Amino acid sequence: MKSITESFCENFARFKHRNIILYGIGFQTQILCTELSGFRIVGLMDHNPENVGKIVCGKKILDSAEVALRDAIIVIISKEENQVRIYRDIKHLTDSHGCEIFFQNGQSASLLTEVQEFDNKAVKRVNRKRVIDLIDAHDIISFDLFGTLLERNVSRPDGVFRLIERCLVDTFGLSYDFAFKRMQAEGVCMTKAPFRYLLGDIYRTLGEESDIPVEKLNRIKDMEISLELKYASPRLDVIRIFNYAVSRKKTVNLISDMYLPMEVLKQMLKKVGVSGYDNLLISGELGLTKQDGSIWVDYSQDFYPSANCLHIGDNLIADCNEAEKNSIRACLLMNSYDLMLETPLRETLANVRIPESAVMSGLICNCLFGNPFSDDKECDGFTLNCCMDIGYAFFGPIVFDYLVRLYKYAKGMKINKVLFCAREGYLLTSLFTELLDHIDKKDSTIAAVYFKTSRRMAINASLATEDDIYESLRKIRFYGTFSDLLKNRFGVEGRADDEHIELIANTRENLEEIRKWLAEYIPEILRNASEEKENYLGYISTIYDKTLDKAVFSDVGFHGTIQHHINKILDDDIHGFYLTALTDEENPYGLDNIQGVHSVSSELYKALYLFESVITGPEGMYLKCDNRGRFINGPLRGNQMNFEYKKQIHSGIRKFMLDMISLDSRFADRSYDSVFADRMFGMLVRVYPFINSEIRDTFYYDNFFTRTDENVIRP
Repeated sequence: MKSITESFCENFARFKHRNIILYGIGFQTQILCTELSGFRIVGLMDHNPENVGKIVCGKKILDSAEVALRDAIIVIISKEENQVRIYRDIKHLTDSHGCEIFFQNGQSASLLTEVQEFDNKAVKRVNRKRVIDLIDAHDIISFDLFGTLLERNVSRPDGVFRLIERCLVDTFGLSYDFAFKRMQAEGVCMTKAPFRYLLGDIYRTLGEESDIPVEKLNRIKDMEISLELKYASPRLDVIRIFNYAVSRKKTVNLISDMYLPMEVLKQMLKKVGVSGYDNLLISGELGLTKQDGSIWVDYSQDFYPSANCLHIGDNLIADCNEAEKNSIRACLLMNSYDLMLETPLRETLANVRIPESAVMSGLICNCLFGNPFSDDKECDGFTLNCCMDIGYAFFGPIVFDYLVRLYKYAKGMKINKVLFCAREGYLLTSLFTELLDHIDKKDSTIAAVYFKTSRRMAINASLATEDDIYESLRKIRFYGTFSDLLKNRFGVEGRADDEHIELIANTRENLEEIRKWLAEYIPEILRNASEEKENYLGYISTIYDKTLDKAVFSDVGFHGTIQHHINKILDDDIHGFYLTALTDEENPYGLDNIQGVHSVSSELYKALYLFESVITGPEGMYLKCDNRGRFINGPLRGNQMNFEYKKQIHSGIRKFMLDMISLDSRFADRSYDSVFADRMFGMLVRVYPFINSEIRDTFYYDNFFTRTDENVIRP
């Protein structure tokens, strides 16, 4: 097999006269920078903006502006499966500055006349029965480890190293560019002995390149081992296949090109539930690798010279091609990361900028793509068949990020009560309470309260004049019959002999005409509003005392309608902290005590209808309460009649939150990336056609306050 340097020389010899910029700072780039001669490598690029300006093998990492000035071609040095995604990220350099971009095999990226759209058939899942049949047909079965039997709950290749950087700050108060230095050290080891080194070799190299004392360096190495163990996650469906092979009395071996020591890998395997194997073969300890085929030569000629062998792994070259060169049958199971790269979700990887997002992305990747099998004859394609997975992957990050921010806001403002507005608060109240339970028990001053309310309740209780009635219609639209307007908005019945009663009331088009229709009902509307206000104040007094409590409203958003009208009837100044909010001068109520995590340009705001169809309660809209605090609700709508599906999605959101908490005891101190969480939620719109139709048909547009009809949300 040709070396990286030989292949590069063959593919790019025609460009020796040109300036060349290499995209990527991994071991392949380090080898090229060290071994290439006759080429004008004038700089490097990397996806992480924090690395701009740093030096790797004597070459500076450039930003886009510097790249545009170098009159250079760009060569993407990366795994083949990542190269198209990287091209998407930097294609703007071609569009804006005419930069020529090439893949590592010498192909011009511009030959992709369009950036490839999602091909659902590119998601290759293997038929489970086929794998079982292969196991039955062979005597010796071997499995790869990382990407096959187990995954890391972190998406980026340097994700664990970024977590170590965070730990260095937490433990030593040391701000150190560890991830960059750690990758450089491994690159040196890879150059000297590809895949034939151990963790100790990496840290010895790191010690030679840094001024960190040996004792502290050893503690950092132990930290890396601890994090590797903590973030290791079982690939349960593959482990079931492994267990099947063990139960069939096959000889089962584990083979990995890995730098972690044998004893660490054994601990990791025990943690993820892998036991009963016969041998564990590690390249770093044997001095043989799958990547160059040397381990397969030894395996087939010395270990099992006449046996019928099958190997199962995720790397096309190391696990399949090199094994089959040595008469070992190979079965490729795509790892969860590679499966994700074949879907639109790959676009979210560009937003993985901080360790917390890498963990979120890793958890999502393993949730959605941990199972490489299909039980159908048609093995290919991406579908979402599980409500819990939808909640976990698409709603989990944005809800968790919001709740952590809400906690910090409440703590900083010395809030003792968070009023979670119905019906979104049905879920958010319980999640926030559980989140508080995982924070230091001494900090128990914040209470989560499910506030039974609605725009209809808050507005009606605040109506004191005829102008208030018309102002409410100007600010919040309505479409339906005049009869429905009277009943649903104002709680009064229209007269049977009213000639307008069945006419369409569309406040966006005929508000002045509606005003005339309403004239005779004004006294009744105001009497009803006064009664509703008195009853509502009685309820509010049971959960909030303005003389003792400092509260904040929590809601999806957006204008702060409930906040404004409740403050009006209480003569109070309760603030609002929402998922999304209009906070500038365009706020229709002129609120300056309102904050939102996401803006009007966010993916959340664009698809708020989807969010609200899931983050809801089992009851109909709150209409009013009587003088005993008993509530009257509107009719159950589509989202409520399908609430069993919502509960499963809610369970997925909760699981995501608990997984994030379990991986980081200091979760409440972290700063999560709301852009990543928002982008992930926005992906739900992209993949909506691939949601199982039975699930998809339970999502409804539901806004009983503004219109009487409802519709299923269609792709």
